[in-house]
Amino acid sequence: MLMMVFSFLFACQEKEDALTCEFDGETYAVGESFDSSDDCNSCSCDAFEDETMISCTEMDCSSIEDPEPEADCVELSVSDCAETEACVVITASEVILDTDEECFAWANSVNDVGCMPAEIGCGAAITYAASAEEPTLCYGFTNTCIPEGWSDCSLESYPDCQ
Repeated sequence: MLMMVFSFLFACQEKEDALTCEFDGETYAVGESFDSSDDCNSCSCDAFEDETMISCTEMDCSSIEDPEPEADCVELSVSDCAETEACVVITASEVILDTDEECFAWANSVNDVGCMPAEIGCGAAITYAASAEEPTLCYGFTNTCIPEGWSDCSLESYPDCQ
């Protein structure tokens, strides 16, 4: 990145026996640095032979891009979610009804089922939910965070299989 310096020569000002610079209505002491009025470059108040001058960088600010907006975690795939610092993967275990549908048990595997913003806190509670795509598959969550669009698949009428 090419940086050029340009200077403004200002009349020497005595203020409490110290040299100062005036820039955009503000007073700066010799040696002090500050932001330029373009919010891109920086300036400093310098002295040379009892005279003050303001030196500012002269970068092309049009090449500075706006940062990428925060990812919408809910819309990310699980693999993209895992690679995005602002997001966290939601995990759950499939709930399996016995063949007679008299009781249920959690599967012995944990599945990645969704993505959510990392700053959202989840309550500590067992939660059961099914996705809109597979409403007959019920999943158990060890917290209150379920993926957006999932609905309750309460298993209150079934006891845990022993």
